[in-house]
Amino acid sequence: MKFVVYEDEKNASDTKIHVADCSYYINRKRNAKSTKWYGPYDTYNSARKTAKKIAKDKSSPFRNSKDPKCCKLLSKTKRGKVRESA
Repeated sequence: MKFVVYEDEKNASDTKIHVADCSYYINRKRNAKSTKWYGPYDTYNSARKTAKKIAKDKSSPFRNSKDPKCCKLLSKTKRGKVRESA
């Protein structure tokens, strides 16, 4: 599973981590001026490092995507590993 990071510069929303095969990433507007996608990354930790840096630069939080239409609700396990929730 690969991961991507979403940044919305215009609305200053949280930076979000998505799986690379989610519909938002696949159907993204490639010439959008106020949003950016980073990746894909081979590991969740690589995507998390990028999201953390972007969030720090923006002084805003980052999180996993919680949209039920994509990413099957990414969640972290107790051991820090990522799994897909139903």
